[in-house]
Amino acid sequence: MKKILIIIIVFFLFLISIIFYAGKQALKSRTGDTVFDQIAQTIPEPIKLKIKRIFFKSDLLKQEIYLKDQLINNLKKRENKKNEIILEKYKKLYFKKVFNDQYTIKDQLLNYSFFQTIFLSNPKNEYAVASGYLDIFKNNLIVATGDGLFFKIDLNNLLNNNEFFAESINSNFKEIITSKEIFQYSYFGVKDIFINSNKLFVSYTDEVKKDCFNTGIMVSDLNSIDKLEFKKINYSTECADRNNMDVSHGGGRIVSFSKDEILFTSGDYYQEQNVQNLKSIFGKILKINLNSEKYEIISYGHRNPQGLKYLKGDNIVISTEHGPIGGDEINIIDLDTEIFDRNYGWPIASYGVGSQTNPSSILDYEKKYTSHDNFIEPLKQYTPSIGISEIISIPNNFIKSGKNPIFFVSSLGLNLNEGDLSLHFIETDTNYKKVLNTKVIPFQERIRDIIYSTKLNCFILFLESDRLIKGGPSISTLCRS
Repeated sequence: MKKILIIIIVFFLFLISIIFYAGKQALKSRTGDTVFDQIAQTIPEPIKLKIKRIFFKSDLLKQEIYLKDQLINNLKKRENKKNEIILEKYKKLYFKKVFNDQYTIKDQLLNYSFFQTIFLSNPKNEYAVASGYLDIFKNNLIVATGDGLFFKIDLNNLLNNNEFFAESINSNFKEIITSKEIFQYSYFGVKDIFINSNKLFVSYTDEVKKDCFNTGIMVSDLNSIDKLEFKKINYSTECADRNNMDVSHGGGRIVSFSKDEILFTSGDYYQEQNVQNLKSIFGKILKINLNSEKYEIISYGHRNPQGLKYLKGDNIVISTEHGPIGGDEINIIDLDTEIFDRNYGWPIASYGVGSQTNPSSILDYEKKYTSHDNFIEPLKQYTPSIGISEIISIPNNFIKSGKNPIFFVSSLGLNLNEGDLSLHFIETDTNYKKVLNTKVIPFQERIRDIIYSTKLNCFILFLESDRLIKGGPSISTLCRS
């Protein structure tokens, strides 16, 4: 009798195990046509839902998250397809004014306005709706999206109209790109544009060889603004393996250095072992000769330099870079010093903490870094991080400051109270040794890029989020009242 009882108990335990296994497999199924799915389909829906909630709560939540992620991805694909059809048919994007406000800095009243479009997608950050970069050519604002679309906007439209169109510019960008992620929602993409001497430079995530990447540069003549024929600048074949890199640490800012040279930021791509290596491009600011396509290292020990400014008269470079968790920096690079005196410390020194291999994965909140002893101290550091982005000089006819240098620094991030989603005004002493004054304009949007228009005496910004008014990214103007 005892033997039979044991057999019955074992049988029921086995049966319960089979039921639980079958239930889990049905919940985990992504096809809907497995044997377990077919069995589950015979159970009335109300009973099935009760079973899920009582016995499979964790798996039910995972399934709901998966289904919602699938729905979001499908909606994104539909949005991308819709935008592609509109662009293909009309060759233009519609923008309209959706917001305006005022702010005062050093007794100067400033007006800023947002012009929004609902026809851009494929963001290059999980907290953005669409990413873009700006420069000016003659009377046109040139806009490049993170997925390699190019547009022109008549500058007059930004001041004189409440709505306008951005006209599409044809290019061979897609013919050069080998990585499909650039044309999708991902961190792969365009990192900056720069116009100089009738040439348009574009930095982007470059697949140097199969599954191996760095930040590349391509250039097109601007003989015709309606057609861009890009070719690659082959400055380096060094690359980071797809399985051991953080593509969001790409850097990519470009500025002019001389007639035949540009300065360029190359992020660390999570190749931390190479950042202090003067034979590697990762974690560096480079000077690239456009004729020879050879590079020279200007400074090193950088994590992910996002902003760049060359002040020729003072022979210094100003850069901004992202820290890990905290520790965003503004750095002054004195070109009159030796290269070994231009080491900014990463990955040894930082005011931030923690470690991560991609923007969504923090590996170690507790990781600490050493001080900047034996390295160059930043002019200013931000802890918590502000999601620091571009830095740009402010001319004296926009805000008067006497002899003191003044700048705008844009920020990304998510938390307005920490200085994210804002434009930061910074005034330094004449030697760039000390910050004298700061102000924060709370745009409440992620500011990806900023450019100054001499013609308008206005700053123009690309806002890649839509926190204030849902719908899409915006181009913003900031002008004297």
